[in-house]
Amino acid sequence: MQKNALAILCGIIVAITPLMAFSAEPPDIDIKYLYRHEGSKQFKILTEGSILYSGDFYKILFAPATTEKTDIYVYVFQTDSSDNIYRLFPMKSFAGVTVNNFNPVQPGITRYIPAKKKAFFLDEQIGKEQIYFLATRQPDTELENQYQQVLLARSEQNPEKIQSAQETLRQRLKACEGCVNVLKFLHR
Repeated sequence: MQKNALAILCGIIVAITPLMAFSAEPPDIDIKYLYRHEGSKQFKILTEGSILYSGDFYKILFAPATTEKTDIYVYVFQTDSSDNIYRLFPMKSFAGVTVNNFNPVQPGITRYIPAKKKAFFLDEQIGKEQIYFLATRQPDTELENQYQQVLLARSEQNPEKIQSAQETLRQRLKACEGCVNVLKFLHR
């Protein structure tokens, strides 16, 4: 009986360990989602439920509060209208341009995703899109490993593995209510 209780307790500990990165109070970060319609020069605030169109541009700005005492680890993912998930931060390069957006990020310094003078472009694939913004006080190696599994499945071109790896990552992002900022918009 004691062996079974110990096995159950160990199983519970193993199951909740990946969530421990979410247990601390999330860092204080100012996040702005911006967009501009094709042909416009001015970026505007992108809000929950906004409608963007193919050809529009969008970017993310964020800055950990200057009151934060330590470096912050930021992870940003996007689920596109095809339900594929991509990491937007950290990111070494974007569209052939080196951006060197890496963790950790320091308090009080504004970061631009993908870069200060760059923006993401909406292609012709329309539908619902979501951006997940997660900030922690320590590296989330489990989250990083799960994204590596997505990349591995894509390199193997195995649709079942891709779907499974992406779903595991999505569940991880949804595991902590209040720790992940989610922005949903419609791409038409």
